[in-house]
Order: sequence, then C-alpha cells, then structure tokens
Amino acid sequence: MLSYLYGHHHAKLIADFFQFYGVSSLEELDVWTAAELASELPSSSRCMRSSDERLEWNATDYLLANAVDALRLITWLNSSDGSKGTNRPKPIPRPGDVHVKKEEGEKGFTPDELLAHLAKLHEPAVVESGKQAITE
Repeated sequence: MLSYLYGHHHAKLIADFFQFYGVSSLEELDVWTAAELASELPSSSRCMRSSDERLEWNATDYLLANAVDALRLITWLNSSDGSKGTNRPKPIPRPGDVHVKKEEGEKGFTPDELLAHLAKLHEPAVVESGKQAITE
C-alpha cells in the first residue's frame, strides 16, 4: 500500500502524514513505520478518498441523501403520480454509484449472463503453438 500511495499519490501522502501524524517528511520514518502509518490512515484522509470514490462523502452526507430520498419518496407516494405509479423520483446519486445507461434497443445482461461473461474473462487463455496447446 505504501509503495502505491508513494508512487501515485505522493503529495497527498505527505499532506496526510503531516495532518494526521505531524510528520513533515517521509525520510523521518523507516519503511516499516511509514507502511504501518499509511495502512492506518482514516477514511477521511486524502489518500483513502482518492483510492475509493465512495469515501468522498462522509456518514453525514450519506444520511442526508437518504433522508432527502425518503422525503421525496413519501411526497411522491402521496401524489397523483404515486397513486398511478408513474414518475417515481430518482435517488440522489452517490459517489461510486454505477449507472449503466442503455441505448434504445440495446439489450443488457441478465444477472446469470453477467456472471457467465465474468467467468469467461477469468478463464486462462489457450494459445496454440504448432501442435502443442500452451496455457498461459
């Protein structure tokens, strides 16, 4: 983890170490100590937020979004649209949400088709060389 953060998020790593541990230079620490400290950075740190976009929001942000979604749903349920089941409100997008937009007429995967497709991606490739098959 330390080598990844050092290589990809060096400035954020330095800023986090200064903010959370009071360390202004990584040269002050031996590698093992720096690795331990990096692995214990809180989820609110720059390094952790950059490694997982769901961490861009804190618990309060998620709770507020859930409250707003619930309020919008209750309002909708008590409306004429809600009684007809039309124009249901969409939830507030959260960081890290995966929304696949399908083009008109495009067929999406069923859950079983998706699992089968993913399993094929993890099968070892077979490369034929002369008369022998070589498995990578």
